[in-house]
Parts: sequence; C-alpha cells; structure tokens
Amino acid sequence: MLRVLSQKIRIEANNKFKTYCRKAFGCSRLAYNWGLAEYKKELKKYRKAMSLYRKEMKQYNESPLQFSEFPVKPKLPTVLDLKKRFNSIKAKDFPYMYEVTKYASQQPFIFLGKALTRYYEAKKNKTGPKVGFPVFKKRSETSGSFYLGGDQVELQRFKTCTGAEKKSGKLFLRIPNFGWVKLTEEIRFSGHINNVTISQDGDEFFASFSINVQEAAIEKKTAPENTAVGIDLGLDAALTLSDGIKIYAPKPLKRYINKIKALQRRLSKKQHPKTKDDETKYSRSYFRLLKKIKKLYTKISHLRKDFIDKTASFIARNYSYVALENLNVKGMMSNHRLARALADVSFGRLKTAIVNKVQLNDGKIIEADRFYPSSKTCCKCGEVKKDLKLSDRIYKCENCGNEIDRDLQASVNLLNLIKKSGVASAVRSLELRSILADLNKNQLANLVMKA
Repeated sequence: MLRVLSQKIRIEANNKFKTYCRKAFGCSRLAYNWGLAEYKKELKKYRKAMSLYRKEMKQYNESPLQFSEFPVKPKLPTVLDLKKRFNSIKAKDFPYMYEVTKYASQQPFIFLGKALTRYYEAKKNKTGPKVGFPVFKKRSETSGSFYLGGDQVELQRFKTCTGAEKKSGKLFLRIPNFGWVKLTEEIRFSGHINNVTISQDGDEFFASFSINVQEAAIEKKTAPENTAVGIDLGLDAALTLSDGIKIYAPKPLKRYINKIKALQRRLSKKQHPKTKDDETKYSRSYFRLLKKIKKLYTKISHLRKDFIDKTASFIARNYSYVALENLNVKGMMSNHRLARALADVSFGRLKTAIVNKVQLNDGKIIEADRFYPSSKTCCKCGEVKKDLKLSDRIYKCENCGNEIDRDLQASVNLLNLIKKSGVASAVRSLELRSILADLNKNQLANLVMKA
C-alpha cells in the first residue's frame, strides 16, 4: 500500500537563485492570472450565449418547423483549452517564460482548474462549506512559489570544500535552467518523488517534496497497546489530557504583537503609494522594513509549528486510542473577541496534526459529536448542567457534589467515549512519571502543568 508523504527542506539560496525564483514566481503568477482573466471573459460570453440558446430552444419546442437546424448549445472552454491558447502566444508575447522551468507556466492552469472545480462543486452542494470564486494572485516581495514535476526532479551528492563537509557528500537539487542548489537536510523517506514545490517565506527558500512511500518502509513509533486518552482543546491550556496533564501553547503572537505594531507604524511612514492609483514609488527602506516584519511573522509561524509538531508526536507516540472534540473552528473565529487568541493556539492545525500522526502510527481516532456536552456532563454521575457558563472554570455537580476543573472533566468524558464505543476490549492510562519524562525529552516540560 502506498502513502503520499511530504517533507519541507530549506535551501541554501544565493542571490542568483533568489533572482531566478523571483522570475519563476512572476511567470507562475502571470500564467494563473492570464488564465483566470480569459476564463472570466469566456464565462461572460457563455452566459449571453446560454440566454440566447434558451430562447431559441423555447421557440424550437413551440414551432420546430420554423427552424432549419437544431439550436447548438454553447460550450465553455476548459482550462486545457486556455492552456493551449496561452502556449500558442507564449513565444511571441512572453519570451521570458523560457528562462525558467516549463512547469512555472503550465502548472498554474491545473491549479486554476482545481480551484474552479472546488467552486462549482461547493455551489452544487449547498450544505457543505462555502468556497469563493478564484481571485487574481498578487505580487509579494516576501512570498511566492512555483512547481517542479517529477520528471524534472534530480538529486545528486556533491562534496563541498568547507571543513568537515569534505568527507560526506551533501544533497543537491537540480533546478531547470539554473543548476544545482544545496539542501540543508536529508530526505527522510525513500520512494518515488511525485513533485517538488519551491517556495519563499520571508528571506528563506524551501523545497517541499511529495513522495510515494510504501507502508512497510515507514518508520512507525507504535504506541503502547490499549493506551487511551481524551483531549480537551482550550484557550487557557491548549490541551488538557484525561491523565491530569495540561499542555500550554507558547502563544508567540501574543509575545511579539507589540513589536509588530511598532514596526508597522514605522512602515506606514515610509515612502510608498497610499492608494491604488498613487504613482509614488516604494522606497528601499520600505522594503527593508517589510522584510523585517515578515521575518518576525515567520518566527511566530515557526514557533507555533514547532509546538504543534512536538505535541502531536507526543500524543501519537504514547496513545493508541485518542478521543477529540469536533470543534467548529470557523464559527469560533467569527467571535472577534476570541479570534486572535484562537489563531495563536491554532486549533485547526493542532487537531489535524494529531489526527494525521496518530493514524500514521496505526492509532485510532474517536471524534465526539459536535454537540456532545463534554464540559457540562458530570464525569462521575452523568448529570448534565445546562446553565454552565464559560466563566465557570470549576464544575460543581449539584447531584453528587463532585468538584473538578471543567477542562479536565471534558477530557475524562471524552476518554469515557472510547470505553463506551467498544473499539478496544480494555483501555489503560500511562504512568504520570513516564508522561512527564517524555514531555521533558521533547522540550515541552516548561509548557506543562499538572491539572
């Protein structure tokens, strides 16, 4: 059985490679925007033609003898048709496209096709999540990406000339129409490389590999048998485990928000166009400060991602059965008083990482119903307290007198769901000492507190 895994590796980029990437980003963006603009024009014509076709069909059905030919239904050109049209004018109108990889101008049409398919499918399925019509891509000095197909991916080892690196060959990736660039890490998975996406994040450049890996070749850290945990996600503590452990998120945005505000105030005073029609040029100091802000945002993103990956790995490594809540994150984000705090904890990404890593290690996920009252139900007698407020951090049961932290109670109730579901004959909890030792090993001990 094949499984598609990905790995993102930083590239040691020099100025020549950065210039090449900016060209490739621009070509990719231009092809996508050209395809979208042409599609919008054709869509406008198609709607007019369809209106005329309906009238002709109505007249034909009423009196078919008046028509010498059956009305022809108009067709909307496919993304492949637009791609062929673009390739026919590329050499004349966009000769600089040939300075970069061919995929920089081909793949955007496939991405556009997928975006349109998602839009039309969501439009038909009215009960599902809403998807907007594709929009034009904007130029950015601090981000961008382009695609390399599997047929163009070539890896090789070269010996470098610096110090200890002389003995072992470093891994290099070949970029079409450019040459070789050095990767800072080894590829962890062995298998067929489907594609590579080169992207920019701030002042750093990355290669994201998509690899087909055989299930048997994946190194799995299987959790102890029949170990189970219920996990309650929250703002105060990011995760409250039914074992009595609270794991707090580092909340990097909260830590650096004042610094970001100060830098953005300085940025607004630099020379730059204030409106869309303003022809004022950007100053060099504007771009320098913009890169500084982007670097700070990248740091925040990396701190958040590091916490999510370590926490998800800890859960997957220690528990074979995991019960989670089905949270409406999008609905929660609409509350503007909580939106920033929710984004700083990143519930959606945290839950996705836990699910993916537990399933990768052959564990099982049990998801509670969205309206399951995990916090309102007493974990001892099962009494439901309907008037429980968000400000009530301690749950006091009027039926049996049980007093417990509301988040801990929610996690215990989720653990009970595993026992009731019958997915395991018997479940057990880990020793507190081994849990804390593993958290300390993964540099999470400073974010942990006993509930």
